[in-house]
Amino acid sequence: MTHLNQVGQTGSTPRHPKGLSTCCHGEEPHVVGWRFINERRAISLDPNCGWAHGKADVLYVADAFEVMRAVNALLQ
Repeated sequence: MTHLNQVGQTGSTPRHPKGLSTCCHGEEPHVVGWRFINERRAISLDPNCGWAHGKADVLYVADAFEVMRAVNALLQ
């Protein structure tokens, strides 16, 4: 993937209608990049992750690797 798919200080500011975060590490720098995304979803094992408190519209409390394996299987 190129930096165009990354959000935050090292990436770009996407303008997609939906966004998915699979990690809360370094979340604050990413908030700026998320300002143009209309529907924010996050996957984290930590229900107290900062995205759960006003930054994400939906938080899935689960293992991101397991969730993405299931999503990829559905897309095949």
